[in-house]
Amino acid sequence: MSGAPADRRVDPDAVFERDEFTCQCCVDADRLERDSLVAYHLDSPDDGARAGGPSSLESAVTVCVSCHAVLRGRDTLASAPPVATAGREAFQTLRSTVDAQSALIRDVVAFAELATTAPTQLLDGDAPILGERYLTARRGLRVTLAALDGRLDGLAAAADGPLESSVAALERFVDEARDLQDALKAVVAGVEATVTALGRCHGCFAPIETAGAATAAARPCCRACGATQVALEEWRDESGAVAFDALFGDLNASLEEASRRTDRVTGRATEAAAALVG
Repeated sequence: MSGAPADRRVDPDAVFERDEFTCQCCVDADRLERDSLVAYHLDSPDDGARAGGPSSLESAVTVCVSCHAVLRGRDTLASAPPVATAGREAFQTLRSTVDAQSALIRDVVAFAELATTAPTQLLDGDAPILGERYLTARRGLRVTLAALDGRLDGLAAAADGPLESSVAALERFVDEARDLQDALKAVVAGVEATVTALGRCHGCFAPIETAGAATAAARPCCRACGATQVALEEWRDESGAVAFDALFGDLNASLEEASRRTDRVTGRATEAAAALVG
């Protein structure tokens, strides 16, 4: 959760200008009018909405109002009244979800590769270039993961509602796809932990200068962007230093889990598509 005060909230126009007034979530790359855009808070969407916007430019991304509805769980798929209409919409959502997850897997692998080269790049003085690559990739992955969660929630609701038990295969697909989501999120979290272990804030890539925790149970927040810092205790050795071999080992294990889940998702998607169009 963000720890930045409300008076440090970023101007949405700055987010839109950085992203060239295009939605960073859907495939529509056309420049949109300001009224059709929302500055979405990646790290704490609900907190950002209540407080009046994201706490930093790095924690925000431009999305269109349609994608924002999916991100906030307001997808209309489950409310389609006729079963036939719901089936067609579910099929289209299923297909777009599979395509988006396939592309996401490639991007997550590239993100993990970025983490393994980060120590060398920092030692070589390439922090600005590395930071820009990391933050751009992180924004894209975070918003895509959140959008896919929203689509899967819509498919699950449709299976429980308009489509009823006639498409149990759809429920099985949703379960497998959610497991894949968890594995991909674990990879992203592993990269963020790597960045933190290198002394950089995972939210804005600034050198870590933490503000004191409000409670003993809370982790400190970044002074620059307010992001709550990643806990590294599970990867520290007896001396207290971060064991990068263990950290990278867990990162590779998450990648392998995502790879295993991919084939299962593909099979479940084929079954669900056949049930929806059959």
